Amino acid sequence: MKNKYERLSRQERKEARLRFRDSGDFGANLYKRLTRLKVVSIIGIVYSIIAFIWDFYREALVWDYVLDAILLVFCVWFLYKSFDLMSSRVNAFLIEESKPVKKKKSKKKEEN
Repeated sequence: MKNKYERLSRQERKEARLRFRDSGDFGANLYKRLTRLKVVSIIGIVYSIIAFIWDFYREALVWDYVLDAILLVFCVWFLYKSFDLMSSRVNAFLIEESKPVKKKKSKKKEEN
């Protein structure tokens, strides 16, 4: 079942992420941390690919290939989970944002 975030167009998704970021301290901190995690994951993926090439060029041991593969797998997993966490948090934000605010009924005393 698709959630509210997945039903939005690309432009609406971008606006929803920016509204989530600007909604408060929690949204701003989470957005900043997930963005940093995405950058580190991409750097790790590039580094592991370069390390694979370098290990192939210098005819390294199997252990070096295993370490490069572990780094690649974890970086791809972190990148996937950062996107997944961001979409789930923005979806929860959109659901909370669309709920109608219930007003408390005030009891008025009639003065005679």
